[in-house]
Amino acid sequence: MAWVTPKTNWTASDPIGTADLNRIEGNEAQLRADLDAHTAATVGVHGATSAATANRLVIRDSDAQAHFGTPTQSTHAVRKQELDAHVADYVRQPGFGVTGGSGNAYTVTLSPAPSAYVDGMGVVIRANRDNTGAATLNVNGLGAKSIKRANGLDLAPGMLKSGGIYTLRYSAAAGNFMLQGEGGDVTLARGTATSSSTVLPFVNSNGWEIQWYGLSVSGLLFKPKYILIWSLSTQMNVSIYIENENLDPSGSNPAPIFMSSLASAVQLVPSASVTFGEFTLPVGRSNQLYGWIALG
Repeated sequence: MAWVTPKTNWTASDPIGTADLNRIEGNEAQLRADLDAHTAATVGVHGATSAATANRLVIRDSDAQAHFGTPTQSTHAVRKQELDAHVADYVRQPGFGVTGGSGNAYTVTLSPAPSAYVDGMGVVIRANRDNTGAATLNVNGLGAKSIKRANGLDLAPGMLKSGGIYTLRYSAAAGNFMLQGEGGDVTLARGTATSSSTVLPFVNSNGWEIQWYGLSVSGLLFKPKYILIWSLSTQMNVSIYIENENLDPSGSNPAPIFMSSLASAVQLVPSASVTFGEFTLPVGRSNQLYGWIALG
């Protein structure tokens, strides 16, 4: 059946014959067939295309997908590639993974995989073991980077606990990861140590010579500002070290001081006795076990 050009110049006196009726009915059937074909069409409908084309109707392609241009306004549709880029933007939202590796060399695999370390990149890890000292993290094989505290120091043993969840941020300037929520103004270490048998004579503020014995501690990851020492056998002989504190509030030259329960407060401790990573301070008894706490 084909479309037949209709008669458009009818007058009241024109007779209607069978040919006219057949033409009219035939064209009506053709219109119906064309409408049904249009309704069922999957290509070429009103110029529709699956390609990202301006001012054209959108029709799905053979994979049932529609294609759109690059979004430039807030009301534009977001494409998969923009969504994938957002998901892979570990600066805006950290990636998460359980660590692998061995010892203090931690690894983690993120999905989607980052192509490089970028400034501010965030990684949330669930540690699968405790750290025993300075640690590194290697993300998706991009290379091992040190994990530091905010004050730039390495991790102390046990700062990462098995099963613990920790947030790290990458610093492009420093070239390492920084453990969030750690490394503020206060760093603490504690332990025990045995005093030496070597006599260390000091002269107190009254001019009296007092015999002390050295208590040495090393292996710290910071320089202590405050140190508290006490005898574990007597729970006495408490000694306190304070950095840059002045015995005389009116004094203009703060210096390290050492205070002990055995003598009046005296400026006995030279600054060289407390350095980064270690200290040697006088105590009252030789070959005795002392407890100590150091704050940095």
